[in-house]
Amino acid sequence: MSRKVLLPSPWHEFAEKHQVGDLIEGQITGLVDFGAFVTLPSNIEGLVHVSEINLPVDASPTEVLQIGERVLVRIINIEPEEERIGLSLRRVSAAEEIDWLSEKREEEAENEILEENHEFDDEIIEDNDEIVEESVEAISA
Repeated sequence: MSRKVLLPSPWHEFAEKHQVGDLIEGQITGLVDFGAFVTLPSNIEGLVHVSEINLPVDASPTEVLQIGERVLVRIINIEPEEERIGLSLRRVSAAEEIDWLSEKREEEAENEILEENHEFDDEIIEDNDEIVEESVEAISA
């Protein structure tokens, strides 16, 4: 029996955890004339059709989106059997996007504080190591 048959489908697992209407964060991994591909958690890739992107008249997705950009999208369709997920940027309200951006900023600030504390801890350890070395040298002399 093949390994693929034994492992649960990531598409079915995704469909069990998420519903149409859910908001989810993803990363733009591809831009085409008909929309943008977004990688979601579990490495599932969904499509934001061009009709679900807020585009100025006669603009293409490549003019308003960038590969690597993190975005908040709404799930509008889940078809695990066909391995397709439809997403929308247009159906995310301004208030939802503001809340998401605020949460991301808070997370980034917390991560910066943790990094600074880690650097400070490293400096203390280095200082302590120097003191120990000096003490050992003084005792040995």
